[in-house]
Amino acid sequence: MENDIPDGDQELENYEIATELSEDDKHLLDMIQQLLEPCDRITYGERQREVAAKLGKSVRTVRRLVKKWEQEGLAALQTTRRADKGKRRIDSDWQQFIIKTYKEGNENGKRITPQQVAIRVEAKASELTG
Repeated sequence: MENDIPDGDQELENYEIATELSEDDKHLLDMIQQLLEPCDRITYGERQREVAAKLGKSVRTVRRLVKKWEQEGLAALQTTRRADKGKRRIDSDWQQFIIKTYKEGNENGKRITPQQVAIRVEAKASELTG
């Protein structure tokens, strides 16, 4: 019989039990519970649109959230935070090069696209490593 808990050397840290929800997650739970109450198709569609509007999401996203709730339960509602949120993922020297290239490419009536900037960045990287 298969079980979801990893064997021996695999890390157990990835498995956590949802014990506390943030205010946003509680709000989301309330919205999903509204959709789980029995009703006819027309009313359900109206509820989906209302919930989507209240959450600032599309109806499709709301459907996905309900499906995830049905599959995973409470764990589905816990929002994950990116570890790198607010941190730059590019070296400041490269960032300055990209901005400089873009600005220079758009002076005096010239126009450079982001794709053209990317090509110049690739060429500069090849030059430095080559």
